[in-house]
Amino acid sequence: MNQIGSFVPCASAKLPIFKHVLCRIGASDIQARGVSTFLAEMVESAAILRIANEHSLVIIDELGRGTSTHDGFGLAWAIVVDLIQRAKCFCLCATHFHEMGHLADEYKGVVNKHLTSQFFEDQNEMTFLYKISDGVSKKSFGINVAMIANFPKDVVENARIKLEKLEGCSRSGISPELQELFKSQTFEEFTSKIPILLGS
Repeated sequence: MNQIGSFVPCASAKLPIFKHVLCRIGASDIQARGVSTFLAEMVESAAILRIANEHSLVIIDELGRGTSTHDGFGLAWAIVVDLIQRAKCFCLCATHFHEMGHLADEYKGVVNKHLTSQFFEDQNEMTFLYKISDGVSKKSFGINVAMIANFPKDVVENARIKLEKLEGCSRSGISPELQELFKSQTFEEFTSKIPILLGS
């Protein structure tokens, strides 16, 4: 709204005028051209990396969701690191990869925020509070949303059991090799460390 000279819904604001507003939000395949959802996402991301600079506003939503969790996370991490280090742009990035929150520990100027919500299990109801809070969200509500969508109870329970196992693994700590991978400064450095992590 500020960019087009309109009023902004707040008491006061001090924002620059950006030369570029670059978005990577949503993606769909183009079957007639043999373009998968993930390829479409990567083509858009590559264009952003070519154009973005310190005069850009970059908005990214759920980067890396069109491929495996590990590939998606690796690419999301490397892309955001490039935007931080090389482009030095203002970037708003929404992600389901909780590990992306570690960027705030590694790079000055990175801030984690999340939208708050409440789930009332006895009423099977979720309330979105539309309030921005500091830090990474401590909880994911995917299983709760499945309950709202009337998933069969046994499917929800199986999902809950699997989630508890995965959360137990994440609490046990991140390996030193994976920590080194997180510290990668460039995409090339990131990819060069993957064979070491895999032991190949």
